[in-house]
Amino acid sequence: AQAYITDVTDSKSRSGAMGMIGAAFGVGFIIGPLVGGLLKHNYGIEMVGYVASGLIFLDFILAVFFLPESNKKAEKLALSMFARRGEGAGSTSFLKAKTDEYIDGLKLSFSSKPLALLMIANYIFTFAIVNMQVASILLWKEYFLASDQQIGYIFAYVGFFSVIVQGGLIGKLIRKLGEHRLFLWGHLFTFAGVFFVPFIPQDTLFSYGLLILLCFAIGTSLVAPINLSMISLYSYKQKQGQILGLSQSVNSFARIMGPFSGSILYGMNFHAPYIVAGLLTIVGTFIALALFKYKIEALEPAAETESV
Repeated sequence: AQAYITDVTDSKSRSGAMGMIGAAFGVGFIIGPLVGGLLKHNYGIEMVGYVASGLIFLDFILAVFFLPESNKKAEKLALSMFARRGEGAGSTSFLKAKTDEYIDGLKLSFSSKPLALLMIANYIFTFAIVNMQVASILLWKEYFLASDQQIGYIFAYVGFFSVIVQGGLIGKLIRKLGEHRLFLWGHLFTFAGVFFVPFIPQDTLFSYGLLILLCFAIGTSLVAPINLSMISLYSYKQKQGQILGLSQSVNSFARIMGPFSGSILYGMNFHAPYIVAGLLTIVGTFIALALFKYKIEALEPAAETESV
């Protein structure tokens, strides 16, 4: 979705558009736990899986048959490769081409200092958030003694404010303050929203705790879409989708490693996942500060210009 947004928006509206994608996710964050709870209560846990599978299949149908190709050059290339495979070129050359494309994107990303910093920030931030999220439900149940219904309300609360920030405020804030400042403030809000969670008094989860979770909702709603937007804005022209796709690979790898780390840390001490997440967001804060010296502009090396 992010790569598609990159193709159909200009640099001025891209961060806001990325925010809308995040807002859509936030709406799902509000509705999903509530619907899931109702399905489990009335039809059993199996129905939750069936409905989720059906929605994923519907998403697949919409993407394949109704969503137009945003990059005509990519469409021609895909048709050409498909035709070659039909003529007997085989899957080996196809896989080699995709591997070469991935390696090319990796080299391009780390040949630029701001892009490299953003890729690192992307991994660190995602790892930090997933690292603490995997422990959150356990913390709410075991330490705060929250019920499943109350946990659903917490998810809905975070999702509600995520929608407000990403769906309505982020575009206005970017026009007023710029990506660099919001990226920095997003990390600071996120630090407050993760580091102090295990220090919330047990009987104040739905008072003082909600203020901490509000910081989490605001911070993550700023950092995630702005990180992706800045990656595309700093990317080489005609390679923005490719590099953004690579950033999603980095993001996915962090989502694999984060739960593994979070579960181990929680087993050691329930404070640990949140302290580690907070320290990692501080590292992200220093990266955000380092990015201030790089003007936002798409890169256009000579080799790239010749190939377009």
